[in-house]
Amino acid sequence: MVAVPLVLLLALPALARDDGTCTAWRSAQELGTVASDDLSEVSGLAASHGDPGVLWLHDDHGGGASLHAAGLQGQDWGRFDLVGLQNEDWEDLAIGPCPSVDDPCSCLHLADIGDNDLVRGGGVIHRLAEPGVGRSEAVSSLAPLDQVYFEYPDGPHDAEAMLVHPDTGEVLILTKGQTSLVFAFPTVPPQPAPASNPVTLSLVAELDLLAAGAQQAEVTGGAVSPRGYRVVLRTDEDLVLFSGAFGSPLEEILGGDAVPLPTPPPGRGEAVAFGLDGQRLYLVGEGEHPSVHAVDCASFVSDGEDAWDPLVDCEASCGCAGVSRGGLLAALLGLLGLLARRQGQRSTP
Repeated sequence: MVAVPLVLLLALPALARDDGTCTAWRSAQELGTVASDDLSEVSGLAASHGDPGVLWLHDDHGGGASLHAAGLQGQDWGRFDLVGLQNEDWEDLAIGPCPSVDDPCSCLHLADIGDNDLVRGGGVIHRLAEPGVGRSEAVSSLAPLDQVYFEYPDGPHDAEAMLVHPDTGEVLILTKGQTSLVFAFPTVPPQPAPASNPVTLSLVAELDLLAAGAQQAEVTGGAVSPRGYRVVLRTDEDLVLFSGAFGSPLEEILGGDAVPLPTPPPGRGEAVAFGLDGQRLYLVGEGEHPSVHAVDCASFVSDGEDAWDPLVDCEASCGCAGVSRGGLLAALLGLLGLLARRQGQRSTP
């Protein structure tokens, strides 16, 4: 059972805005190439909320244990070596709430979840406070705030996609296979867990992207829109979009209709991230100096609300995952809905 703070039941301030709806998308356009010589096989991508114009990148298995800041055209804006971490098989990157009221609002979630040989049995999410970027090729150090070690309930899985809700901190892991299994953490947001006592995930959904019109089924990356209404999944050949309503948990959004988007550029498709206004998808492939592509919305309908962002504008001691102004109602609705569905699953013979 997930405890819902009493403060969620009190009078709520103005709600955070939707990120709107896109009814048509343009074909992919190349913006530039990743300039850093230190990246040999990019596998994770996220767009900064606190520093517009910054993309975060990291390498796959065998690369350095570093995060890289880049401009929207791939410019090298610095490397952050991660203290005490090893790159066992880093596969995805997302931005979401930080784990504690004493932390900043915006944290990078780094997913060490790859398992090509099916020997690990689980993985780990590293959470790091998003650092400032100096627009130079400087090298700095960054230590994680915490780690969440986890195991699957049914043995090893290879996974390359992680989804993080920007308001509630909900985290999902999606496996790579002909059917993508969707696993959820036992709490929203996930609580720190050491390697000696990992948490056990729950299987909450199965996705067949081929049935939705995709050319390939194996998910290589995923991202959540700025306000948490939409989820995009990437394969080597596809982009597939899922949409939901305000307060919907990510697992519920993935249960809706899947809409294939214009085909991404050819090559080894890997990482995807939403732009801050919800009207652009950034794409990066594998290999050295890969291209940065954008898929832009051709017909966007905004809800007309202000652009308040809980990962930037949270109040002092706002806490994590929904205790900020914009996430209060979303957290309450999402957590109650999640608990009701899981209770119903347990009650079904």
